[in-house]
Amino acid sequence: MDNLKKLGRNKSLIVQQYIANPMLYNGRKFDIRTFMLISTNNGFLRAYWYQDGYVRTSSYIWKLEEITDPLIHLTNDAIQKNCDDYGKF
Repeated sequence: MDNLKKLGRNKSLIVQQYIANPMLYNGRKFDIRTFMLISTNNGFLRAYWYQDGYVRTSSYIWKLEEITDPLIHLTNDAIQKNCDDYGKF
């Protein structure tokens, strides 16, 4: 239990299984971003969906064997912007 405390506060952990056979786009991992606004006004629920969205892909072809390379397995910009091929795919 002491291993889960940091500076006197409880530490949260997330444990999940890695998807060993993900959907791929041209051999790369991807995510799709779209935007929606949901609001209530006088008890009425309204949703507005922005029709444009975008797809982000990893910079390298997916390989399960290269599990430690974040440029293969993560699609977020904070990771991908460090790659020479950022934005190419």
